[in-house]
Amino acid sequence: MLLFTEIFQDDEYLHCCLTGVEDARMSAEEMDVQRQENIAYEYLCHLEEAKVYARFTLVLLVLI
Repeated sequence: MLLFTEIFQDDEYLHCCLTGVEDARMSAEEMDVQRQENIAYEYLCHLEEAKVYARFTLVLLVLI
């Protein structure tokens, strides 16, 4: 299963395509912020996956 971040890894590229701005480049500081935000987003996605798995496991234990 693909995560949203894998589909739209380069938000700046997507922005350029949607707005028609061809030379929109990010500074190193902006890239660092974007990278940190992507890491936080992926962490939260994995946390949600773990929560769903834990709930599923608990339901199975109750049913057995």
